[in-house]
This record gives sequence, C-alpha cells and structure tokens, in this order.
Amino acid sequence: MEMKQQELGESETAPPAGEEKKKKQQQQQEKKKKLTSYQVESLERSFQEDIKLEPERKMKLSEELGLEPRQIAIWFQNRRARWKVKQLKQENQKLQDEVMNLKAVVRDQASRSTTQISAAAAGYAEICGCGEETAESTSRMIHIQQHNNNIADQGKYCYTNVQEQQDYYNTVPMLPYCAGFPNYYP
Repeated sequence: MEMKQQELGESETAPPAGEEKKKKQQQQQEKKKKLTSYQVESLERSFQEDIKLEPERKMKLSEELGLEPRQIAIWFQNRRARWKVKQLKQENQKLQDEVMNLKAVVRDQASRSTTQISAAAAGYAEICGCGEETAESTSRMIHIQQHNNNIADQGKYCYTNVQEQQDYYNTVPMLPYCAGFPNYYP
C-alpha cells in the first residue's frame, strides 16, 4: 500500500503530459533562431557558387555567420530541395509547351491532309465521271442498267472503247479509290 501511495504522490507532483510537450516546443524554438538577412544572403551566395556543401566550407560558413554547422547543412539541404522543385517545374513547363506545339503541328498536318484528300477525291471523281450522286448520274445509272438488260437479251454488242464496255457491264457505279486511304470514300 505504501508503494501505491508513493506512486500517487509522485504522479500528483509531475506536470501533465501536455505541459511537457509545450516546454519541449519552447526549448526547440529557442534553439531555432531565425536567420538574419545577412546570413541568408551569405548562404545564398555560397549556394550559387556550389550546391554541394563540403565539410571545410561548412565549417568556414559556420564561423563567419555564427551558426551551427548542422544548421548550415540543413539550410543547404532545404535549398537544394527547393532548387530541384524549381528545376522540375521548368522542365515540366518546357515539355508541356513542346507537347502543345507538336499537337498544333499534327492538327495542321491532319487538316492539310484532309483538304488534299478531299481535293484529290473531287478531282478523281471529276476525271472519272463519278462522285456525288445527282439526278443526272442516277438517271444515267438507270439508263445503263436498262441498256445492259437489253444487251443481255440481244447477246451481241460492239463497243467503241473500254470505258463504254465497263459502263455497260457494271451495274453498280465505281466509287473513287484513294490510294493510301482504302476505306475513305467522299
């Protein structure tokens, strides 16, 4: 029982856990002093010279600035991290700009290709006499089909050229063929 009373007595005099944390934080803040503008400028100049910190330079800076070597090492480590983030952001921006430029080039080339294909298909359709179906082409097709039926009935016909022969034997009009784009029909 005596031990229990002693433990109770000790726990009553000991500060609560929350107060201990506050004391530790205050002590750490006292140790952590804000760097002066001169110290920051000096560290920044040193960083610009070389981003790596050798032990000799760390000790020299420590003496010059009145800081702990560990503080200087941590400052350099943090500064390198910020520098690396900045470098990555710049590189990322360059890559995004390059992607946007390449997309614009691809869109432009696709637009030109589509225009060229359309022009080629229209030219081909004009040359070969096929293309968009109009009343004239529909009536010509009906006439050809009727004529083919008559020829089949007669069994004889004299053709003056190959195109005429193809016209009479083809009941389905030929669609323009675009080389390189076999599935494209205007």
